[in-house]
Amino acid sequence: MIAVYYTKTGTIIGEVYDTGLRGDIKIKNPCVVHLTAEQVFIQPLLNGIVEQDSIIISQNDIAFKSGKDESNSYAPTRELYNLYNKAFGSGLQLPT
Repeated sequence: MIAVYYTKTGTIIGEVYDTGLRGDIKIKNPCVVHLTAEQVFIQPLLNGIVEQDSIIISQNDIAFKSGKDESNSYAPTRELYNLYNKAFGSGLQLPT
């Protein structure tokens, strides 16, 4: 599942592949989301810097909680989903 998290250090999008017993969230290919007046873009958080491709976010790191499930994630907009999928997924785009 591709999800968005509002953390204390910024907005992150990535593929959630596991949640721990304490509510820790494991995210593969995390990216920082940047917004400007004209566009949204993503910047890979780990690519080219470290060997690992995933991070763990604790519930204490989340600044805004959705309350929709135990991971407190938000669903990305179609535009953001397509942008992420182009970089890390199959590249298939959802129609807007």
